[in-house]
Amino acid sequence: MSAIPVVTVIHDLVAGVKGPYYRLVGRYTQRYLSRAAQSANNDRQKRVLFVATAGMDEQFRTIFSVEPQGGFALTRTVLEKKLTKKQINMAFRIYLSALLILLGGGKAKVLQELNSKEAEWIQLWRSVFEYQPEDSKHFNELLLPAYQQGGVEKITAVTRQLLCETLTVGGNELVLEEEIVRKSLLQDLSAIYRTLGLKPGA
Repeated sequence: MSAIPVVTVIHDLVAGVKGPYYRLVGRYTQRYLSRAAQSANNDRQKRVLFVATAGMDEQFRTIFSVEPQGGFALTRTVLEKKLTKKQINMAFRIYLSALLILLGGGKAKVLQELNSKEAEWIQLWRSVFEYQPEDSKHFNELLLPAYQQGGVEKITAVTRQLLCETLTVGGNELVLEEEIVRKSLLQDLSAIYRTLGLKPGA
């Protein structure tokens, strides 16, 4: 799953006002795009944050579909019971944290292109996507160690597990295939590299 063009995301935000997409994903996408535009220190940082947001949007518009698409979806029953804003935003940040960690695999060249120090870039990312203490705990205690121990495969497995746990409502579990998560993360990672003019794994 590749990050869709930001212009497409904005079009869908307008078309989906007050609809299911806007309520579950679009309004948060809109907020993140606005925060990225206001907070980024240069154009490249802004574009990377936009690409990450668009990738997140595409991933979760599919997850929150009432009909299975691409191998994973929430059931209608789950949607009818309604996820809380906390659950939705936590799920977004689990995915975004995994993406940020994968981006760190080529951090020397990435940071050079972003004209940023590592601590400053991580702080900007966490600020734009409004990280809470529990999100930082997922990042530091679960996702980062998973990547350090087992690379892409391990962080994919932990990301999937956390998403399933976070988006479970009333015993209705999320149906989410690990390979779909892996493919989505890697394609969004590649989209960011292309935005920076780098080759994947640079």
